[in-house]
Amino acid sequence: MVIHKYDVYRSPNVGLFTRTNDKTLLLPFGFADTKTKRLKEYLNVEEIIYVSIAGTRLMGPMTVMNNNGILLPSTVSDEEIQILKQ
Repeated sequence: MVIHKYDVYRSPNVGLFTRTNDKTLLLPFGFADTKTKRLKEYLNVEEIIYVSIAGTRLMGPMTVMNNNGILLPSTVSDEEIQILKQ
Protein backbone atom coordinates (compact mmCIF):
# COMPACT_ATOMS: atom_id res chain seq x y z
CA MET A 1 0.00 0.00 0.00
CA VAL A 2 1.32 3.40 -1.00
CA ILE A 3 0.80 6.16 1.58
CA HIS A 4 0.20 9.80 0.66
CA LYS A 5 -0.15 12.76 3.03
CA TYR A 6 -2.82 15.18 1.91
CA ASP A 7 -5.08 18.00 3.01
CA VAL A 8 -8.51 19.10 1.84
CA TYR A 9 -9.60 22.72 2.21
CA ARG A 10 -6.44 23.25 4.29
CA SER A 11 -7.76 20.69 6.76
CA PRO A 12 -6.06 17.41 7.65
CA ASN A 13 -9.52 15.78 7.91
CA VAL A 14 -9.55 14.31 4.41
CA GLY A 15 -12.33 11.87 5.29
CA LEU A 16 -14.79 14.67 5.99
CA PHE A 17 -14.86 15.97 2.43
CA THR A 18 -14.19 12.85 0.33
CA ARG A 19 -15.57 9.35 -0.07
CA THR A 20 -14.17 6.63 -2.29
CA ASN A 21 -14.42 2.99 -3.24
CA ASP A 22 -12.33 1.03 -5.75
CA LYS A 23 -13.88 2.81 -8.74
CA THR A 24 -15.44 6.12 -7.74
CA LEU A 25 -14.37 9.22 -5.82
CA LEU A 26 -17.02 11.60 -4.48
CA LEU A 27 -15.92 15.21 -4.15
CA PRO A 28 -17.80 18.40 -3.30
CA PHE A 29 -18.78 20.83 -6.05
CA GLY A 30 -16.04 23.37 -6.70
CA PHE A 31 -13.18 21.10 -5.67
CA ALA A 32 -9.97 22.31 -7.35
CA ASP A 33 -9.10 20.59 -10.64
CA THR A 34 -5.43 20.21 -9.72
CA LYS A 35 -6.28 18.53 -6.43
CA THR A 36 -8.87 16.33 -8.15
CA LYS A 37 -6.30 15.13 -10.69
CA ARG A 38 -3.82 14.35 -7.93
CA LEU A 39 -6.40 12.42 -5.86
CA LYS A 40 -7.51 10.45 -8.92
CA GLU A 41 -3.90 9.40 -9.51
CA TYR A 42 -3.21 8.63 -5.84
CA LEU A 43 -6.35 6.51 -5.43
CA ASN A 44 -6.35 5.03 -8.95
CA VAL A 45 -10.09 5.54 -9.43
CA GLU A 46 -11.91 5.60 -12.77
CA GLU A 47 -14.70 8.05 -11.99
CA ILE A 48 -15.01 11.38 -10.20
CA ILE A 49 -18.46 12.60 -9.16
CA TYR A 50 -18.93 16.16 -7.95
CA VAL A 51 -21.95 16.32 -5.66
CA SER A 52 -23.31 17.67 -2.41
CA ILE A 53 -24.97 15.36 0.10
CA ALA A 54 -27.98 16.79 1.94
CA GLY A 55 -26.80 20.23 0.87
CA THR A 56 -23.37 19.85 2.47
CA ARG A 57 -19.87 19.15 1.20
CA LEU A 58 -19.34 16.55 3.93
CA MET A 59 -19.09 13.31 1.95
CA GLY A 60 -17.46 11.30 4.74
CA PRO A 61 -19.93 11.64 7.61
CA MET A 62 -22.98 11.67 5.31
CA THR A 63 -22.33 8.49 3.30
CA VAL A 64 -21.35 4.86 3.54
CA MET A 65 -20.06 3.44 0.27
CA ASN A 66 -18.50 0.27 -1.08
CA ASN A 67 -18.28 -1.35 -4.51
CA ASN A 68 -21.88 -2.60 -4.23
CA GLY A 69 -23.61 0.68 -3.49
CA ILE A 70 -24.02 3.73 -1.32
CA LEU A 71 -26.11 4.53 1.75
CA LEU A 72 -27.38 8.10 1.96
CA PRO A 73 -29.16 10.05 4.69
CA SER A 74 -32.91 10.57 4.39
CA THR A 75 -32.20 14.29 3.93
CA VAL A 76 -30.49 13.80 0.56
CA SER A 77 -32.30 15.61 -2.27
CA ASP A 78 -33.70 13.99 -5.42
CA GLU A 79 -31.34 16.18 -7.46
CA GLU A 80 -28.32 14.85 -5.55
CA ILE A 81 -29.51 11.27 -6.10
CA GLN A 82 -29.81 11.92 -9.84
CA ILE A 83 -26.23 13.22 -9.96
CA LEU A 84 -25.01 10.04 -8.27
CA LYS A 85 -26.99 7.81 -10.66
CA GLN A 86 -25.40 9.33 -13.79
